[in-house]
Amino acid sequence: MSRRWLVRDGTVFAAAFVLSHPDQLRPLTAAVPEAADVAVVAGDPCLDRIRASRSRRDAYRRALGAGPHTTLVTLSSTWGPDSLLGAWPELPRALLAELDADRYRLVLVAHPHVWWTHSPAQLRMMLADAVRAGLTLVPPVAGWQQALLAADIVVGDHGAVTGYAAAAGIPTVLGAFGSDDVVPDTAIAALGATAARLDPGRPLPGQLTDALARYRPDTFTEVAARADAVPGEAAHRLRQLCYRLLDLAEPATPVPVHPFPASDLPAPAVPGAFLVTGSVSGTTVRVVRRAADVAFGPASRADPDGFLLVPEDHPVRVLRDSAAVRYRTTDPTDAVPAEWLAAVTAPPSACRVAAAIDRPGTCVVHSGGSYFRLRATDPGTPGEVLAAAVELLRRARPDAPVPHRLRLDLAGRTVPVTIAPVDLA
Repeated sequence: MSRRWLVRDGTVFAAAFVLSHPDQLRPLTAAVPEAADVAVVAGDPCLDRIRASRSRRDAYRRALGAGPHTTLVTLSSTWGPDSLLGAWPELPRALLAELDADRYRLVLVAHPHVWWTHSPAQLRMMLADAVRAGLTLVPPVAGWQQALLAADIVVGDHGAVTGYAAAAGIPTVLGAFGSDDVVPDTAIAALGATAARLDPGRPLPGQLTDALARYRPDTFTEVAARADAVPGEAAHRLRQLCYRLLDLAEPATPVPVHPFPASDLPAPAVPGAFLVTGSVSGTTVRVVRRAADVAFGPASRADPDGFLLVPEDHPVRVLRDSAAVRYRTTDPTDAVPAEWLAAVTAPPSACRVAAAIDRPGTCVVHSGGSYFRLRATDPGTPGEVLAAAVELLRRARPDAPVPHRLRLDLAGRTVPVTIAPVDLA
């Protein structure tokens, strides 16, 4: 708030300055004393609409590919060197490399200045590997409010979007914070004094879990109080102001506040290549998948003893050629591609298990010279996970026959699986 932007030819040029809180009067009148006569406290229409959209949370989560057991993490970055992406550009990749892909979804909301300073094409190119690993980019104009409401936790900075998340009562932590850019005694200043900070030197999943466990509904009470002095009244006050300035009679009907549509959200990014770790205990096979496209970068703390699970059409050749398990999706009306399954696992290939996924929750694998069909009782179980379970069994018990049944432990859920040999000759 400065005279440069608010005064023209010695006169305040606006008919009204709309503020969300009376505290904003002090810096305004300090810079432009004559602006006090046209300042109006009307609240925050965006925050009111976010609150009115809470009932649509499940729809937003479904649109972003998050199920009832998924932890959705939304990253929020403003612009500049002290922003989340400016100060910690590797954070999206670090999270994708460390988080269990079957438990978490990752979404990024970047300030329009980030999109248009670099250009959308350049930003997508810079984050291409993260997008292949499952990072969903929210467009720069619409959808960010829905991405906040869908989140279980927001990781942000000193930008307005992070402030909206905290003010709306969403668990929020800071990955960066540009203190020099923050005006004292504001909602964002309260955010900086309250929110926990992520430590780059510690494993990230545990920090997110701890932050969610510590969060209480009153954690960001001061942030909300400083962000909006008259919650729920912005639409009414703004309409009242507009009709007064137009010297017209205000309608007697209530002002509608529409929830944000789920259709503004982009299709979720779905990873295809994974670094798999796990364990075998009796007939239970535990499978943990992390995004492979970022798992070998400097940010990774992934288990070096894992193996690669990669689709046959993955664009990064080194991942395909290094995969212990390769898979493809086929049409259920077509014959199972027996020749491909055998060829993919033939020496000197690094691949030991090949899978053809022809139906939800089922696949045919080739391993050790034999073919098997695996069926999960839960049809939502990804077929490639079943193939990964076969590889884990092979590694744990190289000389044992493939069992007829197993219990798949995936993201804390147990799914019974049947295994039957098939003759594709």
